[in-house]
Amino acid sequence: MTGTLVRLLPFDGLFFRARHLDLLQDYVRALSADSARAGGPGAVFGLDVTVDGTKIAVAPGFAVTGEGRLVVSTQAVTTDLPAAPAAGNAAWLIQATHEEVDGDPDELTYTRLPGQASAEGGRRSSTKIERLAVRVSTVTVPAGVPAGDLRSELAAARFAAERPAQGLPDSWSPPPPPSTSDGVPLGLLLRAGGAWIVDVWSVRRDRTEPLPEQRRQWSLGLRPAAAADAGLRQFQAQLAELLAAGGELFRSEADAVTLSSLGFVELPPAGFLPLLDGPVQPTALRAPFGGGPEVRVFACAEGTARARVEGARHLDRISLRNPGPPPAVDVLVPGAWSAPAADGSVTIVPAAPWAVFARREAVEAEPAPAPAPDEIDLFAVAPKPVDYDSTIADAKVNAAPPDQLIATLEGSAVPGIEAYHEIAAKLAGANRMTMLVAVADEDDLPLAGRRAAAVLSCFGGVAATADRLPGVRIAGLSRPAIRLIAEKP
Repeated sequence: MTGTLVRLLPFDGLFFRARHLDLLQDYVRALSADSARAGGPGAVFGLDVTVDGTKIAVAPGFAVTGEGRLVVSTQAVTTDLPAAPAAGNAAWLIQATHEEVDGDPDELTYTRLPGQASAEGGRRSSTKIERLAVRVSTVTVPAGVPAGDLRSELAAARFAAERPAQGLPDSWSPPPPPSTSDGVPLGLLLRAGGAWIVDVWSVRRDRTEPLPEQRRQWSLGLRPAAAADAGLRQFQAQLAELLAAGGELFRSEADAVTLSSLGFVELPPAGFLPLLDGPVQPTALRAPFGGGPEVRVFACAEGTARARVEGARHLDRISLRNPGPPPAVDVLVPGAWSAPAADGSVTIVPAAPWAVFARREAVEAEPAPAPAPDEIDLFAVAPKPVDYDSTIADAKVNAAPPDQLIATLEGSAVPGIEAYHEIAAKLAGANRMTMLVAVADEDDLPLAGRRAAAVLSCFGGVAATADRLPGVRIAGLSRPAIRLIAEKP
């Protein structure tokens, strides 16, 4: 019955032997391993990796392997540094593994054992020691990467490989069993520029969420808490080490260097930047990202800035190596804007020694439909004196005949050149003139009346003294209409 849990079934008269104790122990260990696997692999605490002379040192701590084995150490564990290459860059993966060794022989055996010459038996160990072991394995380094960019380049590759392809899963069935790795990644050891560098967070993932929750988030293209935290801490640790070694980010309140010049090729979706004491200018806050209008600067409350870090957890990482404009980033400084100086410039007075940068969410709303053209029909007719009054009366209740349409004006009450000349010809020699505005909706009367007045202002002569009748409502009009009625002899 493979793949099942087997435990001891004791009964009276059972001759209790060592194999029965093994069965008891194996059953409890199997239960423990399965329970540990449900929580997912990763470090729980401690296990920091450092270089100590010619040794790699792993601090005391606790982790769980993919097999569900507990890796525990109460004291530092060391191993030799690998041989450094004569030239160029190199990298190694540092892992914690579970190791078992027999304790010292401490018990006599009184039965003949294979290989034992003495009839009285020999000594055997009655203990099994479980301990942490350090595994060092070579990692392929991409060619042509400058030594100063190697750390960020390898971290970017690790984070990219960890996140699944875009899109939704092909199957919504329960996921298959997870892998059962026997090692817990603790850090990358780099040899770059003749120096040893340890980058912990490019590979270390702390045990923060149960395994089912992690796999659920990965399947939806989201970023579990352990991966998001590692991305943030990798950047913060590298930046802190650069600044501790004498590097500069903000040189003054108005000047800063780019993060790419410090060796960063990629950033987490959000993070923290240490500030100098005193006010800081917006140009300095934009400079680490290359400047430009795509980097917005805000003063805000401290809680607002911290919330943006958590809110950016599932966004894409920020690339600093792609050609083109700087990334769309917001910089949030806990504090307040100063009063404008004489030249109109302002600064932010920080209330904390740090600022937050966060990738701006890329959303694009549905384009608003173009507004309907503000159209109005312009009609003109030149009746004889005998028909003048009847034409006006008809205009108050009926739509104008199509043959009277001169033009349809869009957005402007100024007739085009052809319409202008056609109307001018109808007005030439007119005895008198009446203007009437007709609409389908009375709410359109004020605007239509103003546009009709603007039309009249284009013409002199009889138009200047035209009789302007009150607007009327005529059902069925497709758009407002201006009626110009000029009496011709």
